[in-house]
Amino acid sequence: MIRIPGTDLSLRLFDRVETGDTQYDVFDVGVQHADGGIDSIAVGGSFYSAKKVISNMNDKADTKGSDTPAPSAAAA
Repeated sequence: MIRIPGTDLSLRLFDRVETGDTQYDVFDVGVQHADGGIDSIAVGGSFYSAKKVISNMNDKADTKGSDTPAPSAAAA
């Protein structure tokens, strides 16, 4: 959170919102008052396809990285 100068408000940018269903990712954007009150808009979704693409890209990068030979002692 970022405090807004000259006010008792903090800016909330894509703070994660806890949900009871772990399938969903929910984030809010808005302001938080000094007493803890929040004015915000929450957006979210399950993002299954995006998570799957990212997971596959990470797996591919991890596999590619493990194929790289370790530097030899002479090179070090």
